[in-house]
Amino acid sequence: MNIHLKWIVLLEAVLLELLLVILVSTLEKYNATSNQVNGTIATYNVTNRLLSPSIDAGILKPQGFLIFNFNPLREHLIQVTNANNFDISMYVQNLRSENNFAINGDKGAYPASLNKIPIAVLILNKIEKGELSYDTPIKINKTLLDNDSDQIYFKNDQLTVRQLLEKMLKESDNTAFYLLLPKVNADDLNNLMTYFNMDAEHSYTYFFGDSVEDAHNELLTPQSFSNMFLSLYYSAVLNSNDSEYILELLANTTLDMHKIAQLPDNVTVAHKWGYSADQTPSVFDDCGIMYIDNGRILYCITIRNQSFDYSTGILGGVVNNIYLYYNGQRQSLNAFKQYLTTNTK
Repeated sequence: MNIHLKWIVLLEAVLLELLLVILVSTLEKYNATSNQVNGTIATYNVTNRLLSPSIDAGILKPQGFLIFNFNPLREHLIQVTNANNFDISMYVQNLRSENNFAINGDKGAYPASLNKIPIAVLILNKIEKGELSYDTPIKINKTLLDNDSDQIYFKNDQLTVRQLLEKMLKESDNTAFYLLLPKVNADDLNNLMTYFNMDAEHSYTYFFGDSVEDAHNELLTPQSFSNMFLSLYYSAVLNSNDSEYILELLANTTLDMHKIAQLPDNVTVAHKWGYSADQTPSVFDDCGIMYIDNGRILYCITIRNQSFDYSTGILGGVVNNIYLYYNGQRQSLNAFKQYLTTNTK
């Protein structure tokens, strides 16, 4: 009996030792795998990295030589503005490096038809919530029609939300704007404009009942206008599909930026323009994003006291200068990168 017990105890000891060996081996393999995985996580998990998340996400490449210096462009545009006695405000931002500059940046102006963008954002928000759809019919209020209204409003009793959105953004159609406006809640509009750091009351005078006389304030500057485009570019308010939809419409407006700014066909410009001759002085506004290869340049420009045709000419010149400077800098930096990478020991 005792001998039998001894064999049992001995067998249990052997089995226990084998289990310990297996456990230690398993732990070593786990630790090795864990270290390897943790090494991978440390490369891609932004919580463990001090680099920009855009590097780990592959949006920006290491040694990409981003364009930081826009001062020569700013100085050139100031010289041109002063030499021609233009009353211009502008804001320009490189969306890749986030560098920016402003000229007369604290001088505000009535946004004119740029105020159609927040209306579009709120309409799309209602579609996302299921309160509207792209196919929702909107009855045409014939009392809103005038000599400038498109014939489509006289020939139809209703149009869909999608049709009105496309006319409002691509053609800057005022009738479409007024037909969509009743679908927007005043509090929602005011809150959205506050989010954009824009003056709602002086952007929608007919909506809030205020005068346009004080519309030239610090909350209606080109930089504050730019927040509308930043919200679309970063899909900050709408989902990505709806943000992309608005940008696609703005990339196909009837004001052909390629023609007026002499841009090549491979450059895309998503922009919104507006002109108001009712202001004193008159106001022409244009905001947009230029897509130049992998580059993304945001601009917002206000031109005062000029005719529509002359304003578009000035706009074309400014946008062309921005493009040429960016393209020239990109080529110079590519050459500089090539020099550094081929002349290192």
